[in-house]
Amino acid sequence: MISEEIIFTNKTVQLAGTLYKPETQMAHPAVVVLHAANGGTRQFPFYQHLVTHLPAHGIAVLLFDRRGSGRSSGDFETASFETLAKDGSTAVDYLRSRDDIDKKQIGLYGISQGGWVAPLVAGLRPDIAFLIIVSGCGVSPAKQMDYGAAYTLRQEGFSDNTISQAIALRNRVNEYYRGHLSREVVSAELDNAQSEPWFQNAYINPSTNLPEDVTKKKWWYELDYDPLPIWKKLSQPTLFLFAKDDRWVPVEESISKLELATSHLNDVTILQIPETDHLMYQTSNPTAEIISDEYVETMVTWLLRHVG
Repeated sequence: MISEEIIFTNKTVQLAGTLYKPETQMAHPAVVVLHAANGGTRQFPFYQHLVTHLPAHGIAVLLFDRRGSGRSSGDFETASFETLAKDGSTAVDYLRSRDDIDKKQIGLYGISQGGWVAPLVAGLRPDIAFLIIVSGCGVSPAKQMDYGAAYTLRQEGFSDNTISQAIALRNRVNEYYRGHLSREVVSAELDNAQSEPWFQNAYINPSTNLPEDVTKKKWWYELDYDPLPIWKKLSQPTLFLFAKDDRWVPVEESISKLELATSHLNDVTILQIPETDHLMYQTSNPTAEIISDEYVETMVTWLLRHVG
C-alpha cells in the first residue's frame, strides 16, 4: 500500500487528506469516506480498518479532515449537510483528476452522520458508482438524539415517566432553535431542570450554552433534516449495514423507512450485523473496540462484487 498526503479545495475551503492505494500501476476503484459526527479527522480510530482492508483488496481509500477539523480550513459549526456534501463532491472531483483512479468506480462510504451526507453527494453527481452506508439513520437528527437520550436514560435505570420528562425538555430546546420559543423561557426551564439527576444523561446543555444567535450553532443547521427524500433521486447500488445494538440509531424504524425510500433501486442490500454496536465494534468485548469480522467480510464481499 502507498499513502499520499493530498490537498483539494471547495471554493475558499482547503481540505487536507490522505489517499491510500494499492502498490500497483493500474487504475484502482476508490472510496471517499464521509465522517461520523465525532470523527472529523483522518486519525479517528474507526476509519483505520478501511485503510487496512480495502487497499489490500485493490480499492483505494480517501480519508480527509472535515472542514474545520485537523488540517482543513473552514467552519464546521455553520456547515449544513448540503455544504458537507459539496466538500465530498470536491473529493470525488479530485480523485477523478488522477490517472491512478478508475473514474467509473468511485464510490462513497458514509458512517453514522456520514450516512446522511453520502446520498447528498450522490444526488449532486450521477457518476458515483456505489454507496456503502454504515449505521445510517432513517429519522431526523432531532428524533435520533431523542432516541439516544432515551436509550442512555433507560440504561441508567430511569423510569419511562422520567424519560418522557427529559425528552419534553429536549423538544423545548429544539423549539427555541426553530424560533417558536424565546430564549428567556427556555433558559428558565433549563435552570429549573439542571439539578435533576437525569439532566446530563439526556444530552441537554445548561442555559449558559443556549446561543443568542442560533445560526452560529451546528444544531440549527441540521435538527430537522429529513434523510429520506434524497434517496428517491438516486439509482446507485447501495449497501446498508446496521448494528444489532445501536445506542444512537433506531435501527428497526430506520430500516423500515429506508426500505420504502429505496424500493425503486434495482440493487439495494440492507443487513443487520449481529453482535455489533454503532461503530461496528464487537459487543462481546465492549471495552476492546474490536471491529466485527463479519461486518468487514460482508462489506468487502459486496464491494468486490460491485467493482470487480
